[in-house]
Amino acid sequence: MWWFEGVSSIHSDCQTPQLLRRRFLQHGGLRGLLGLMVFGTASMLPGCGFQLRGGTASRLPFSKLYTTFSANSPIGIEFKRSLRSVGGTEVVDTPTSAQAWLEVLGEVRDRQVLGFSRTGSAREYQLRLQLHWRLHDGRGHEMISPTRISLSRDVTAADAQQLVAKQEEDALLYQDMTTDLVQQLLRQLASVRPADG
Repeated sequence: MWWFEGVSSIHSDCQTPQLLRRRFLQHGGLRGLLGLMVFGTASMLPGCGFQLRGGTASRLPFSKLYTTFSANSPIGIEFKRSLRSVGGTEVVDTPTSAQAWLEVLGEVRDRQVLGFSRTGSAREYQLRLQLHWRLHDGRGHEMISPTRISLSRDVTAADAQQLVAKQEEDALLYQDMTTDLVQQLLRQLASVRPADG
């Protein structure tokens, strides 16, 4: 390994502290050592029961699910991706072949100004993401009555020079909220007892 090679060459040369420092940095220095420590710690986490956020959803109690998400819905896209990673449930295109219907009653993604500066421009705003939905079997049996999941993040407004960076930050916050919302949705769906028949 590089650190043993570096140490042996350093000791054999018995050079000045400046040379020792230069050789240490040439072999990756602290950055390489820290990388090794982070990798080692991360590899031990699954063994102690730790799970990263987004990997906590259980399998759903039905093998075929029909959804009414629109084709370009960010929540719908993330939901299908997460469901594939969980496994055990297929999202079907025809409602007649499904054991359960996830009916989307409303999906809202907006922002609301919370405060203004002295000049009248927005100083702070809130990003909001909301999903209103229900789950039924398509034959009159309701598994989960209409439910609303709402998330929000408070954000300080940007000046003109920071506008692009703020737009990218908003996009990342929306993505984070979408992932969080989908995980909440999956947990609720996993707790359902499917209808008989």
